[in-house]
Amino acid sequence: MRVAMLHVPRGSSLGLRITLLVCVSLLIVLSNDVESNPGPLPGPARNTRQSTLDASLEPSLRDVISEIQGMRSEISTNFEKLNARITSIETDIQTLSNENLDLRKQLANMTSKVDSLDGQNRRNNIIVYNVEDTPKEAAEETERKLTEVFADKMGIEEEINLDRVSRIPTKSTGPRPIIATFRTPKQKTAVMSRVKNLKTHDIRISHDYTDAVRSMRQGLKPFMEEARGNDLFSILKHDKLQIDNKLYKLDNTDANNHKLICVRTFKPRNPKPDGSQEQ
Repeated sequence: MRVAMLHVPRGSSLGLRITLLVCVSLLIVLSNDVESNPGPLPGPARNTRQSTLDASLEPSLRDVISEIQGMRSEISTNFEKLNARITSIETDIQTLSNENLDLRKQLANMTSKVDSLDGQNRRNNIIVYNVEDTPKEAAEETERKLTEVFADKMGIEEEINLDRVSRIPTKSTGPRPIIATFRTPKQKTAVMSRVKNLKTHDIRISHDYTDAVRSMRQGLKPFMEEARGNDLFSILKHDKLQIDNKLYKLDNTDANNHKLICVRTFKPRNPKPDGSQEQ
């Protein structure tokens, strides 16, 4: 009896290939004519029949086993290639992650330097709020009004020289704020030392902080209000907050959970009656 062989292409899927090979084996076993072989043969004839069947099946089974071993070898090779590729991708990802971290650090350093330079440019500036405003007001008129505030409402007798005075556009109602640049830091210090004289007026004066410092101060204000609610001396100092004899900065690494970090401890002091004045 001639046994037909079925070639399974190597490009076929593993499941299909195994299924076909098993089916071929079963067909080989069942290939004998049932009518010419209606039942078990007696003794020697049965042994001869079995030997003939074994001889016909042996080459086919060897081919099946060989094919399966070849597929196992192919699968093992593919897995090794896949693992090598995964390892290469993981290495690339780690490299990109390290480069991204370095770039973030460089960006943070550059941002810090820009903020520092911006702060230096603003060091002689002040912003004045609630000074009477008129439409299309000229810079000379704005400077005259500001000079009157210094002299009449703050009691400053010495001459104050300003390099620049202008109104800041705003979408809110009421007078536009005034930004003024002093010729020297000494004159700015003289004006800021008299800010307490404006307590009986609606006019308010503040430093011209950078956006970064404004953001810090905004985040610190809830802590300052909480401290004052507990009868503790509390005052904003540039981008930090002093509570009693400790100076804190804002830790905003977690945008949803701001907290304070103590950066300095002062000698104990007695709060002044007007200690709520911000700096």
